Amino acid sequence: MLNPKRLLWILPVVPLLLILSAPPSMAQWGGPELPRWGDYDEGHVWRDAAWWWENHADWVRAHHPEWWGDFDENHQWQPAWWWWKERHDGWFRAHHPEWWGDVYEGNWYPAESWYAYSPSWVALNHPEWWGEESNGAWYPAGWWWQLHKDWVLLNHPEWWGALFEGIWYPAPWWCQFHPDQCGLHPDWWVAPYEGIWYPAGWWWQNQPDWCYQNHPDWWGDFDNDHYWRPASWWWQNDPAWVRQYHPNWWGDFDNHHVWHTDQWWMDRDPTWAQQHHPNWVGDYDAQHKWHDINYWSRKDPSFVEQHHPEWTQQIRNNLEPMHARDQETLARQQTQSMQLLDHQRLEQQQYAARQHREQLTSLQNERNKSLMSLETEHGVTGTARKEGENHEVYEEQHAKQVADLENRHAQQMQKLEQQRMNREAQGARGYMNEQQNLMRQHASQVRALEKFHQTQERTYRNMGGGGHPGGGGGHAAARGGGGAHGGGDGNEKHR
Repeated sequence: MLNPKRLLWILPVVPLLLILSAPPSMAQWGGPELPRWGDYDEGHVWRDAAWWWENHADWVRAHHPEWWGDFDENHQWQPAWWWWKERHDGWFRAHHPEWWGDVYEGNWYPAESWYAYSPSWVALNHPEWWGEESNGAWYPAGWWWQLHKDWVLLNHPEWWGALFEGIWYPAPWWCQFHPDQCGLHPDWWVAPYEGIWYPAGWWWQNQPDWCYQNHPDWWGDFDNDHYWRPASWWWQNDPAWVRQYHPNWWGDFDNHHVWHTDQWWMDRDPTWAQQHHPNWVGDYDAQHKWHDINYWSRKDPSFVEQHHPEWTQQIRNNLEPMHARDQETLARQQTQSMQLLDHQRLEQQQYAARQHREQLTSLQNERNKSLMSLETEHGVTGTARKEGENHEVYEEQHAKQVADLENRHAQQMQKLEQQRMNREAQGARGYMNEQQNLMRQHASQVRALEKFHQTQERTYRNMGGGGHPGGGGGHAAARGGGGAHGGGDGNEKHR
Protein backbone atom coordinates (compact mmCIF):
# COMPACT_ATOMS: atom_id res chain seq x y z
CA MET A 1 0.00 0.00 0.00
CA LEU A 2 1.29 3.46 -0.84
CA ASN A 3 2.15 5.77 2.04
CA PRO A 4 -0.62 8.40 2.08
CA LYS A 5 1.43 10.80 4.17
CA ARG A 6 3.84 11.24 1.28
CA LEU A 7 1.23 11.44 -1.45
CA LEU A 8 -0.19 14.92 -1.36
CA TRP A 9 -1.59 16.99 -4.17
CA ILE A 10 0.74 19.46 -5.85
CA LEU A 11 -1.08 22.76 -5.60
CA PRO A 12 -1.66 24.57 -8.90
CA VAL A 13 -0.62 28.06 -7.95
CA VAL A 14 2.42 29.24 -9.93
CA PRO A 15 4.40 27.87 -12.88
CA LEU A 16 7.63 26.02 -12.44
CA LEU A 17 10.40 27.16 -14.74
CA LEU A 18 9.71 25.63 -18.13
CA ILE A 19 12.54 23.31 -19.05
CA LEU A 20 11.22 21.85 -22.27
CA SER A 21 13.52 23.92 -24.46
CA ALA A 22 16.46 23.96 -22.05
CA PRO A 23 19.36 21.55 -22.67
CA PRO A 24 19.93 18.89 -20.01
CA SER A 25 22.29 20.12 -17.30
CA MET A 26 24.51 17.06 -17.30
CA ALA A 27 27.54 17.82 -19.45
CA GLN A 28 29.73 17.21 -16.42
CA TRP A 29 28.53 13.63 -16.18
CA GLY A 30 28.52 12.53 -19.80
CA GLY A 31 25.35 11.72 -21.68
CA PRO A 32 23.05 8.87 -22.67
CA GLU A 33 23.78 6.20 -25.26
CA LEU A 34 21.77 5.23 -28.32
CA PRO A 35 19.85 1.97 -28.01
CA ARG A 36 20.71 -1.06 -30.12
CA TRP A 37 17.32 -1.90 -31.62
CA GLY A 38 17.04 -5.31 -33.22
CA ASP A 39 16.31 -8.99 -32.64
CA TYR A 40 17.30 -12.48 -33.76
CA ASP A 41 15.55 -14.04 -36.74
CA GLU A 42 14.49 -17.68 -37.02
CA GLY A 43 18.04 -18.68 -37.90
CA HIS A 44 19.36 -16.96 -34.78
CA VAL A 45 20.99 -14.24 -36.87
CA TRP A 46 20.93 -10.76 -35.36
CA ARG A 47 19.01 -8.28 -37.47
CA ASP A 48 18.77 -4.57 -36.72
CA ALA A 49 15.51 -2.63 -36.57
CA ALA A 50 15.85 -1.39 -40.15
CA TRP A 51 15.95 -4.96 -41.46
CA TRP A 52 12.87 -5.92 -39.46
CA TRP A 53 10.90 -2.86 -40.58
CA GLU A 54 11.86 -3.44 -44.22
CA ASN A 55 11.11 -7.17 -44.19
CA HIS A 56 8.57 -7.81 -41.41
CA ALA A 57 6.82 -4.51 -40.64
CA ASP A 58 3.68 -6.19 -39.26
CA TRP A 59 5.78 -8.20 -36.82
CA VAL A 60 7.50 -5.01 -35.62
CA ARG A 61 4.16 -3.24 -35.12
CA ALA A 62 2.95 -6.15 -33.02
CA HIS A 63 6.09 -6.78 -30.97
CA HIS A 64 8.30 -3.68 -31.03
CA PRO A 65 6.27 -0.49 -31.53
CA GLU A 66 8.98 1.28 -29.50
CA TRP A 67 11.40 1.05 -32.46
CA TRP A 68 10.65 4.58 -33.64
CA GLY A 69 11.56 5.58 -37.17
CA ASP A 70 10.28 5.86 -40.73
CA PHE A 71 11.18 5.20 -44.36
CA ASP A 72 13.17 7.82 -46.27
CA GLU A 73 12.80 8.82 -49.94
CA ASN A 74 14.73 5.70 -50.98
CA HIS A 75 12.39 3.49 -48.96
CA GLN A 76 15.13 2.72 -46.48
CA TRP A 77 14.05 2.69 -42.86
CA GLN A 78 15.86 5.18 -40.63
CA PRO A 79 15.65 5.45 -36.82
CA ALA A 80 14.23 8.50 -35.06
CA TRP A 81 17.64 10.02 -34.23
CA TRP A 82 18.58 9.94 -37.92
CA TRP A 83 15.44 11.92 -38.77
CA TRP A 84 16.21 14.47 -36.06
CA LYS A 85 19.73 14.94 -37.46
CA GLU A 86 18.52 15.24 -41.06
CA ARG A 87 15.35 17.29 -40.63
CA HIS A 88 16.02 19.12 -37.35
CA ASP A 89 13.81 19.89 -34.40
CA GLY A 90 10.99 21.81 -36.11
CA TRP A 91 10.20 19.05 -38.58
CA PHE A 92 10.62 16.45 -35.86
CA ARG A 93 8.06 18.02 -33.54
CA ALA A 94 5.65 18.80 -36.35
CA HIS A 95 5.60 15.28 -37.81
CA HIS A 96 6.42 12.91 -34.95
CA PRO A 97 5.62 14.34 -31.50
CA GLU A 98 5.07 10.74 -30.36
CA TRP A 99 8.80 10.05 -30.67
CA TRP A 100 9.74 11.07 -27.14
CA GLY A 101 13.33 12.13 -26.56
CA ASP A 102 15.71 15.00 -25.91
CA VAL A 103 18.97 16.46 -27.23
CA TYR A 104 22.44 16.24 -25.75
CA GLU A 105 25.49 17.86 -27.38
CA GLY A 106 23.83 18.10 -30.78
CA ASN A 107 22.42 14.58 -30.87
CA TRP A 108 18.92 13.34 -30.15
CA TYR A 109 18.33 10.33 -27.88
CA PRO A 110 15.03 8.48 -27.32
CA ALA A 111 13.27 8.37 -23.97
CA GLU A 112 14.53 4.88 -23.15
CA SER A 113 18.15 6.11 -23.39
CA TRP A 114 17.44 8.96 -21.01
CA TYR A 115 15.66 6.67 -18.58
CA ALA A 116 18.62 4.28 -18.58
CA TYR A 117 20.90 7.24 -17.93
CA SER A 118 18.92 8.92 -15.13
CA PRO A 119 15.32 8.02 -14.21
CA SER A 120 15.16 10.95 -11.78
CA TRP A 121 16.15 13.41 -14.50
CA VAL A 122 13.30 12.07 -16.64
CA ALA A 123 10.84 12.42 -13.75
CA LEU A 124 11.86 16.05 -13.17
CA ASN A 125 12.07 17.10 -16.81
CA HIS A 126 9.72 14.97 -18.90
CA PRO A 127 6.58 13.76 -17.10
CA GLU A 128 4.93 13.49 -20.53
CA TRP A 129 7.08 10.47 -21.41
CA TRP A 130 4.70 7.73 -20.33
CA GLY A 131 6.32 4.37 -19.74
CA GLU A 132 7.47 1.76 -17.23
CA GLU A 133 10.23 -0.79 -16.73
CA SER A 134 9.95 -4.45 -17.66
CA ASN A 135 12.76 -6.92 -16.95
CA GLY A 136 15.22 -4.11 -16.37
CA ALA A 137 14.41 -2.15 -19.54
CA TRP A 138 12.15 0.89 -19.95
CA TYR A 139 9.33 0.76 -22.54
CA PRO A 140 7.02 3.57 -23.67
CA ALA A 141 3.25 3.53 -23.24
CA GLY A 142 2.65 2.29 -26.81
CA TRP A 143 4.53 -0.92 -26.11
CA TRP A 144 2.55 -1.49 -22.93
CA TRP A 145 -0.79 -0.75 -24.59
CA GLN A 146 -0.20 -3.22 -27.41
CA LEU A 147 1.37 -6.02 -25.38
CA HIS A 148 -0.15 -5.56 -21.91
CA LYS A 149 -3.40 -3.65 -22.32
CA ASP A 150 -5.12 -5.00 -19.21
CA TRP A 151 -2.16 -3.99 -17.08
CA VAL A 152 -2.30 -0.44 -18.47
CA LEU A 153 -6.03 -0.09 -17.79
CA LEU A 154 -5.46 -1.13 -14.20
CA ASN A 155 -2.27 0.80 -13.44
CA HIS A 156 -2.18 3.78 -15.81
CA PRO A 157 -5.63 5.11 -16.74
CA GLU A 158 -3.90 8.42 -17.56
CA TRP A 159 -2.09 6.90 -20.57
CA TRP A 160 -4.75 8.24 -22.91
CA GLY A 161 -4.65 7.25 -26.57
CA ALA A 162 -5.85 4.80 -29.23
CA LEU A 163 -4.71 2.61 -32.12
CA PHE A 164 -4.16 4.00 -35.61
CA GLU A 165 -3.18 1.65 -38.46
CA GLY A 166 -2.04 -0.98 -35.98
CA ILE A 167 0.07 1.30 -33.77
CA TRP A 168 -0.99 2.94 -30.52
CA TYR A 169 -0.60 6.72 -30.39
CA PRO A 170 -0.92 8.92 -27.27
CA ALA A 171 -3.67 11.51 -26.89
CA PRO A 172 -1.38 14.49 -27.73
CA TRP A 173 -0.69 12.92 -31.14
CA TRP A 174 -4.42 12.48 -31.78
CA CYS A 175 -5.19 16.07 -30.78
CA GLN A 176 -2.47 17.39 -33.06
CA PHE A 177 -3.30 15.36 -36.18
CA HIS A 178 -6.91 14.24 -35.65
CA PRO A 179 -8.62 16.90 -33.53
CA ASP A 180 -12.06 15.61 -34.47
CA GLN A 181 -11.29 12.27 -32.85
CA CYS A 182 -9.64 13.97 -29.91
CA GLY A 183 -12.83 15.95 -29.34
CA LEU A 184 -14.70 12.68 -28.84
CA HIS A 185 -12.66 12.03 -25.70
CA PRO A 186 -13.24 14.81 -23.15
CA ASP A 187 -11.61 12.54 -20.57
CA TRP A 188 -8.28 12.95 -22.40
CA TRP A 189 -6.92 15.85 -20.36
CA VAL A 190 -4.47 17.46 -22.79
CA ALA A 191 -3.75 20.97 -24.06
CA PRO A 192 -1.23 22.59 -26.46
CA TYR A 193 1.87 24.56 -25.58
CA GLU A 194 3.84 26.25 -28.39
CA GLY A 195 2.17 24.01 -30.95
CA ILE A 196 2.75 20.72 -29.10
CA TRP A 197 0.09 19.00 -27.03
CA TYR A 198 0.90 17.84 -23.52
CA PRO A 199 -1.08 15.77 -20.98
CA ALA A 200 -2.35 16.97 -17.62
CA GLY A 201 0.63 15.57 -15.68
CA TRP A 202 3.02 17.75 -17.68
CA TRP A 203 0.86 20.82 -17.10
CA TRP A 204 0.52 20.24 -13.36
CA GLN A 205 4.29 19.88 -13.03
CA ASN A 206 5.37 22.72 -15.31
CA GLN A 207 2.51 25.23 -15.30
CA PRO A 208 0.28 24.57 -12.31
CA ASP A 209 -1.06 28.13 -12.32
CA TRP A 210 -2.35 27.59 -15.86
CA CYS A 211 -4.14 24.43 -14.70
CA TYR A 212 -5.56 26.28 -11.77
CA GLN A 213 -6.97 29.04 -13.94
CA ASN A 214 -8.09 26.94 -16.90
CA HIS A 215 -8.61 23.37 -15.73
CA PRO A 216 -9.28 23.05 -11.99
CA ASP A 217 -11.28 19.98 -13.04
CA TRP A 218 -8.08 18.10 -13.98
CA TRP A 219 -8.03 16.26 -10.69
CA GLY A 220 -4.88 14.36 -9.79
CA ASP A 221 -1.89 14.07 -7.51
CA PHE A 222 1.79 13.07 -7.50
CA ASP A 223 2.80 9.72 -6.03
CA ASN A 224 6.00 8.86 -4.14
CA ASP A 225 7.98 8.81 -7.39
CA HIS A 226 6.84 12.30 -8.35
CA TYR A 227 4.56 10.85 -11.00
CA TRP A 228 1.18 12.51 -11.53
CA ARG A 229 -1.84 10.21 -11.43
CA PRO A 230 -5.48 11.17 -12.08
CA ALA A 231 -8.27 11.00 -9.52
CA SER A 232 -9.58 7.77 -11.05
CA TRP A 233 -6.34 5.99 -10.16
CA TRP A 234 -6.39 7.31 -6.60
CA TRP A 235 -10.03 6.32 -6.07
CA GLN A 236 -9.20 2.85 -7.36
CA ASN A 237 -6.09 2.38 -5.22
CA ASP A 238 -6.58 4.41 -2.05
CA PRO A 239 -10.13 5.75 -1.59
CA ALA A 240 -9.65 6.43 2.12
CA TRP A 241 -6.71 8.72 1.32
CA VAL A 242 -8.81 10.57 -1.28
CA ARG A 243 -11.64 11.14 1.20
CA GLN A 244 -9.14 12.57 3.68
CA TYR A 245 -7.06 14.79 1.39
CA HIS A 246 -9.26 15.43 -1.65
CA PRO A 247 -12.91 15.40 -0.58
CA ASN A 248 -13.77 17.59 -3.58
CA TRP A 249 -12.94 14.84 -6.09
CA TRP A 250 -16.58 13.88 -6.71
CA GLY A 251 -17.40 10.86 -8.85
CA ASP A 252 -18.37 7.20 -8.77
CA PHE A 253 -17.64 3.78 -10.28
CA ASP A 254 -19.51 2.36 -13.26
CA ASN A 255 -20.61 -1.25 -13.64
CA HIS A 256 -17.07 -2.20 -14.76
CA HIS A 257 -15.67 -0.68 -11.57
CA VAL A 258 -14.08 2.18 -13.51
CA TRP A 259 -14.23 5.49 -11.65
CA HIS A 260 -15.54 8.60 -13.45
CA THR A 261 -15.83 12.23 -12.38
CA ASP A 262 -19.13 13.87 -11.46
CA GLN A 263 -18.92 15.81 -14.73
CA TRP A 264 -18.69 12.57 -16.70
CA TRP A 265 -21.79 11.23 -14.96
CA MET A 266 -23.78 14.45 -15.33
CA ASP A 267 -22.99 14.57 -19.06
CA ARG A 268 -24.14 10.99 -19.60
CA ASP A 269 -26.88 10.28 -17.08
CA PRO A 270 -27.84 13.29 -14.95
CA THR A 271 -30.98 11.56 -13.65
CA TRP A 272 -28.96 8.72 -12.13
CA ALA A 273 -26.37 11.17 -10.79
CA GLN A 274 -28.98 13.37 -9.10
CA GLN A 275 -30.71 10.33 -7.62
CA HIS A 276 -27.56 8.74 -6.16
CA HIS A 277 -25.46 11.85 -5.44
CA PRO A 278 -27.63 14.81 -4.46
CA ASN A 279 -24.52 16.35 -2.87
CA TRP A 280 -23.02 16.99 -6.33
CA VAL A 281 -23.68 20.72 -6.46
CA GLY A 282 -23.03 22.40 -9.81
CA ASP A 283 -24.41 23.94 -12.98
CA TYR A 284 -23.98 24.04 -16.75
CA ASP A 285 -21.82 26.49 -18.69
CA ALA A 286 -22.74 28.23 -21.96
CA GLN A 287 -21.81 25.09 -23.93
CA HIS A 288 -24.16 23.03 -21.73
CA LYS A 289 -21.21 21.31 -20.06
CA TRP A 290 -21.76 20.62 -16.38
CA HIS A 291 -19.22 21.69 -13.71
CA ASP A 292 -19.42 21.31 -9.96
CA ILE A 293 -19.21 24.02 -7.32
CA ASN A 294 -15.50 23.38 -6.77
CA TYR A 295 -14.81 24.24 -10.40
CA TRP A 296 -16.96 27.36 -10.45
CA SER A 297 -15.60 28.68 -7.13
CA ARG A 298 -12.08 28.77 -8.55
CA LYS A 299 -12.66 29.22 -12.26
CA ASP A 300 -15.33 31.94 -12.25
CA PRO A 301 -16.38 33.58 -8.94
CA SER A 302 -18.50 36.06 -10.91
CA PHE A 303 -20.61 33.15 -12.17
CA VAL A 304 -21.20 32.12 -8.56
CA GLU A 305 -22.21 35.65 -7.61
CA GLN A 306 -24.56 36.11 -10.58
CA HIS A 307 -26.19 32.68 -10.74
CA HIS A 308 -25.64 30.90 -7.42
CA PRO A 309 -25.25 33.28 -4.47
CA GLU A 310 -26.63 30.48 -2.30
CA TRP A 311 -23.27 28.72 -2.71
CA THR A 312 -21.36 31.60 -1.12
CA GLN A 313 -21.47 30.48 2.50
CA GLN A 314 -20.41 26.92 1.64
CA ILE A 315 -17.44 28.28 -0.31
CA ARG A 316 -16.50 30.64 2.52
CA ASN A 317 -16.53 27.77 5.01
CA ASN A 318 -14.13 25.79 2.82
CA LEU A 319 -11.59 28.56 2.20
CA GLU A 320 -9.50 28.21 5.38
CA PRO A 321 -9.40 24.39 5.53
CA MET A 322 -8.47 24.29 1.85
CA HIS A 323 -5.78 26.93 2.35
CA ALA A 324 -4.21 24.95 5.21
CA ARG A 325 -4.12 21.81 3.05
CA ASP A 326 -2.62 23.84 0.21
CA GLN A 327 0.17 25.16 2.43
CA GLU A 328 1.05 21.70 3.67
CA THR A 329 0.92 20.32 0.17
CA LEU A 330 3.24 22.99 -1.17
CA ALA A 331 5.82 22.32 1.55
CA ARG A 332 5.75 18.59 0.94
CA GLN A 333 6.00 19.06 -2.80
CA GLN A 334 9.16 21.12 -2.31
CA THR A 335 10.65 18.40 -0.13
CA GLN A 336 9.84 15.77 -2.72
CA SER A 337 11.40 17.79 -5.55
CA MET A 338 14.60 18.28 -3.57
CA GLN A 339 14.77 14.57 -2.83
CA LEU A 340 14.33 13.81 -6.51
CA LEU A 341 17.13 16.23 -7.34
CA ASP A 342 19.36 14.37 -4.86
CA HIS A 343 18.51 11.10 -6.55
CA GLN A 344 19.32 12.61 -9.93
CA ARG A 345 22.76 13.71 -8.78
CA LEU A 346 23.46 10.29 -7.26
CA GLU A 347 22.46 8.53 -10.49
CA GLN A 348 24.68 10.80 -12.54
CA GLN A 349 27.61 10.36 -10.14
CA GLN A 350 27.24 6.60 -10.39
CA TYR A 351 27.14 6.86 -14.18
CA ALA A 352 30.29 9.03 -14.17
CA ALA A 353 32.04 6.58 -11.83
CA ARG A 354 31.29 3.68 -14.19
CA GLN A 355 32.63 5.70 -17.10
CA HIS A 356 35.78 6.56 -15.15
CA ARG A 357 36.40 2.91 -14.24
CA GLU A 358 35.97 1.89 -17.86
CA GLN A 359 38.41 4.57 -19.00
CA LEU A 360 40.95 3.49 -16.37
CA THR A 361 40.62 -0.12 -17.47
CA SER A 362 41.02 0.87 -21.10
CA LEU A 363 44.19 2.87 -20.39
CA GLN A 364 45.65 0.05 -18.30
CA ASN A 365 44.90 -2.51 -20.99
CA GLU A 366 46.47 -0.27 -23.62
CA ARG A 367 49.58 0.15 -21.48
CA ASN A 368 49.86 -3.59 -20.82
CA LYS A 369 49.41 -4.39 -24.51
CA SER A 370 52.12 -1.91 -25.55
CA LEU A 371 54.50 -3.11 -22.86
CA MET A 372 53.99 -6.72 -23.87
CA SER A 373 54.70 -5.80 -27.46
CA LEU A 374 57.95 -4.07 -26.46
CA GLU A 375 59.08 -7.00 -24.34
CA THR A 376 58.26 -9.50 -27.07
CA GLU A 377 60.24 -7.51 -29.62
CA HIS A 378 63.06 -7.12 -27.14
CA GLY A 379 63.26 -10.85 -26.52
CA VAL A 380 63.20 -11.85 -30.18
CA THR A 381 65.72 -9.22 -31.27
CA GLY A 382 67.99 -9.82 -28.28
CA THR A 383 68.24 -13.55 -28.99
CA ALA A 384 69.21 -12.88 -32.56
CA ARG A 385 72.04 -10.61 -31.53
CA LYS A 386 75.53 -11.94 -30.88
CA GLU A 387 76.88 -11.55 -27.42
CA GLY A 388 78.51 -8.20 -27.03
CA GLU A 389 77.40 -6.82 -30.40
CA ASN A 390 76.02 -3.37 -29.45
CA HIS A 391 74.32 -5.12 -26.55
CA GLU A 392 74.61 -2.26 -24.12
CA VAL A 393 73.29 0.27 -26.66
CA TYR A 394 70.36 -2.00 -27.47
CA GLU A 395 69.49 -2.46 -23.79
CA GLU A 396 69.64 1.29 -23.25
CA GLN A 397 67.25 1.83 -26.19
CA HIS A 398 64.85 -0.74 -24.80
CA ALA A 399 64.93 0.79 -21.34
CA LYS A 400 64.23 4.21 -22.84
CA GLN A 401 61.25 2.86 -24.80
CA VAL A 402 59.80 1.33 -21.64
CA ALA A 403 60.39 4.54 -19.69
CA ASP A 404 58.71 6.60 -22.42
CA LEU A 405 55.74 4.24 -22.38
CA GLU A 406 55.38 4.50 -18.62
CA ASN A 407 55.67 8.29 -18.75
CA ARG A 408 52.91 8.51 -21.39
CA HIS A 409 50.75 6.21 -19.32
CA ALA A 410 51.31 8.30 -16.20
CA GLN A 411 50.43 11.49 -18.07
CA GLN A 412 47.27 9.89 -19.43
CA MET A 413 46.29 8.72 -15.96
CA GLN A 414 46.95 12.18 -14.55
CA LYS A 415 44.89 13.81 -17.30
CA LEU A 416 42.03 11.37 -16.71
CA GLU A 417 42.07 12.06 -12.98
CA GLN A 418 42.06 15.81 -13.59
CA GLN A 419 39.05 15.42 -15.89
CA ARG A 420 37.27 13.44 -13.19
CA MET A 421 37.94 16.15 -10.61
CA ASN A 422 36.77 18.88 -13.00
CA ARG A 423 33.56 16.98 -13.71
CA GLU A 424 32.93 16.53 -10.02
CA ALA A 425 33.44 20.24 -9.37
CA GLN A 426 31.15 21.17 -12.27
CA GLY A 427 28.58 18.70 -11.01
CA ALA A 428 28.63 20.21 -7.53
CA ARG A 429 28.13 23.71 -8.97
CA GLY A 430 25.29 22.50 -11.21
CA TYR A 431 23.63 20.76 -8.29
CA MET A 432 23.77 23.91 -6.18
CA ASN A 433 22.32 25.97 -9.04
CA GLU A 434 19.41 23.56 -9.44
CA GLN A 435 18.82 23.58 -5.68
CA GLN A 436 18.64 27.36 -5.75
CA ASN A 437 16.24 27.25 -8.70
CA LEU A 438 13.92 24.92 -6.81
CA MET A 439 14.03 27.15 -3.73
CA ARG A 440 13.25 30.24 -5.82
CA GLN A 441 10.36 28.44 -7.46
CA HIS A 442 9.03 27.35 -4.09
CA ALA A 443 9.23 30.89 -2.71
CA SER A 444 7.37 32.15 -5.77
CA GLN A 445 4.71 29.48 -5.32
CA VAL A 446 4.24 30.42 -1.66
CA ARG A 447 3.79 34.08 -2.56
CA ALA A 448 1.30 33.20 -5.30
CA LEU A 449 -0.61 30.92 -2.92
CA GLU A 450 -0.97 33.64 -0.32
CA LYS A 451 -2.00 36.19 -2.92
CA PHE A 452 -4.60 33.85 -4.35
CA HIS A 453 -5.98 33.03 -0.91
CA GLN A 454 -6.29 36.71 -0.05
CA THR A 455 -8.09 37.34 -3.34
CA GLN A 456 -10.49 34.47 -2.68
CA GLU A 457 -11.19 35.69 0.84
CA ARG A 458 -11.82 39.23 -0.33
CA THR A 459 -14.00 38.12 -3.25
CA TYR A 460 -16.29 35.84 -1.25
CA ARG A 461 -16.35 38.06 1.84
CA ASN A 462 -17.76 40.88 -0.28
CA MET A 463 -20.21 38.57 -1.95
CA GLY A 464 -23.80 38.49 -0.70
CA GLY A 465 -25.06 35.17 0.61
CA GLY A 466 -28.43 33.50 0.21
CA GLY A 467 -30.46 34.29 -2.86
CA HIS A 468 -32.45 32.11 -5.17
CA PRO A 469 -31.29 28.63 -6.17
CA GLY A 470 -31.73 29.32 -9.85
CA GLY A 471 -29.81 27.89 -12.77
CA GLY A 472 -26.81 29.26 -14.59
CA GLY A 473 -25.59 28.72 -18.14
CA GLY A 474 -28.22 26.03 -18.73
CA HIS A 475 -30.90 24.48 -16.57
CA ALA A 476 -30.12 24.04 -12.90
CA ALA A 477 -28.18 20.95 -11.95
CA ALA A 478 -28.64 18.78 -8.91
CA ARG A 479 -28.10 20.71 -5.71
CA GLY A 480 -27.76 19.50 -2.19
CA GLY A 481 -25.66 19.62 0.92
CA GLY A 482 -22.29 19.41 -0.83
CA GLY A 483 -20.94 16.67 1.43
CA ALA A 484 -17.23 15.95 1.64
CA HIS A 485 -17.27 12.67 -0.22
CA GLY A 486 -17.77 11.83 -3.83
CA GLY A 487 -17.12 8.32 -5.01
CA GLY A 488 -16.79 4.64 -4.27
CA ASP A 489 -19.45 4.59 -1.58
CA GLY A 490 -21.21 1.50 -2.82
CA ASN A 491 -23.32 3.35 -5.37
CA GLU A 492 -21.85 1.68 -8.46
CA LYS A 493 -24.21 1.84 -11.37
CA HIS A 494 -25.42 -1.42 -12.93
CA ARG A 495 -27.50 -1.38 -16.06
